[in-house]
Amino acid sequence: MTETKNGVVVFLDALGVSDYDQDKCRDFIDKKYKIRNRLEEATTKWKMRIQKDLKKTLLEPNIATFQDSIILWWPKQEENSLHFFCGACDIVKAILHLAFEERIFLRGAISVGEYIYDDSPTNVTIIGQAVTDAYKHHDITDWIGVIQTPTFEREYHSLLESIAKKKGLHPEQVIEHWEMEYVLCNIPLHKEKNKFETLSRKKFFAVSWPQLTYQIEENWNDNPYIQILLDESIRPENAKYKSKYLNSLEFAKWYKKSGKYYPNPDK
Repeated sequence: MTETKNGVVVFLDALGVSDYDQDKCRDFIDKKYKIRNRLEEATTKWKMRIQKDLKKTLLEPNIATFQDSIILWWPKQEENSLHFFCGACDIVKAILHLAFEERIFLRGAISVGEYIYDDSPTNVTIIGQAVTDAYKHHDITDWIGVIQTPTFEREYHSLLESIAKKKGLHPEQVIEHWEMEYVLCNIPLHKEKNKFETLSRKKFFAVSWPQLTYQIEENWNDNPYIQILLDESIRPENAKYKSKYLNSLEFAKWYKKSGKYYPNPDK
């Protein structure tokens, strides 16, 4: 079954897998399936809760994995597309945290546009502009996290401006309202991978993964994810990736200190 679709595509890459020996590679494969299964379980539970509480359906992601990469994608919902973009963001937050728990660290990019999806009994193929766009941007950052590609940002910003116009607000006010999903910040760039500009940092809208981190901390009075990043940053075998862990910790601390964090409404 081959279909042309328009929707959201997320390309994620796992940090450091190219350095793994055979045993670690086998372990990584087991963990990757575990993350995928737990994500599917989580989205099923969320779907039931959202249908019950809000009478809306959370669209479950399609998932493909190969080597050390994961692709998530959703056909676009024309109605309520800002909530669609933010629903995709919540799924990305979830998979980042599930991966943290397995000591797998993902970075990537989220894009939107056309893609071609082909499903056969032996293979799944997804190619097209949205996939290429996400792939081109997935590893330019020197951290752990997910950025919007410029293509996604243009459409996202257009939606926010439309809401601002309808409500008589300044666009910045609407951007701030949705910072629990995507936050605009200076992201450190990977010098060797940054083919776009000779900058050490650049402003991107990024998935606000610390929002979930600190909500979990509120619920359990513990923050294992921050500790995991700290532990990994000081391990001698991670010396070549130290900046990525430290930059991610910096992002999490900045997110909370600058008042971006929105306390858990269920508390």
